[in-house]
Amino acid sequence: MEPRVRQGQRGEHLGGRPDRIGELWDEGTECEVGTTVFRAERARRRDAVPADGTWQPVWAVMRAPAGVHGEANVRLAVWLEE
Repeated sequence: MEPRVRQGQRGEHLGGRPDRIGELWDEGTECEVGTTVFRAERARRRDAVPADGTWQPVWAVMRAPAGVHGEANVRLAVWLEE
């Protein structure tokens, strides 16, 4: 399968919008660069942060306000320091 983009085009042409990567490559598209094969795949939230992983206690705490105010009205704000 041929990529829909020409050589030299990269994600920065999307204006820093990784959610628009599908406009460049269809999922499953493969591209060879030397001996390396790159494949366009959609990352899903559950793959990055599984519900039963180390964040499980956070999700458990967030269920309480979600039950009262609705899931769409609950946000998680995180402050990370070195």
